[in-house]
Amino acid sequence: MFADGNLTTAKRFLSGEKTMHIKDVCIEIVNKLDKSDKVLHYSSIIQEFSDNIEDFLNILLDTFKEVGEDIVFKNENRYNINKYNLKMIVEISKVIQTALMKIKANCNLNAVLDYLLLGILEVKFKCQK
Repeated sequence: MFADGNLTTAKRFLSGEKTMHIKDVCIEIVNKLDKSDKVLHYSSIIQEFSDNIEDFLNILLDTFKEVGEDIVFKNENRYNINKYNLKMIVEISKVIQTALMKIKANCNLNAVLDYLLLGILEVKFKCQK
């Protein structure tokens, strides 16, 4: 997904130390973002990737897709899937895709990050099991 079928881009992603850091942050968001008081914390961490914000959003989208796969196949090794259901994954994916469109439209990074993180929390609250 995040390489859009481009082998050179995929190779750069897979070999990049920054990509691994982005993936670690995405996993942390999936597993630990559960209250609004964490939004500021994660927003400041994500700002480290301001030069690669589209890459970050694509990797976050892929990470949530992996959570969806883990829910379907009942694989609890990587993510805390007990906090999610498939409806949440679909709605969170829509929030991430909207954030990606806002970034491409040159919206303010802080506003987009607030929309993204608060949107994820809102979906988790509305779609609780």
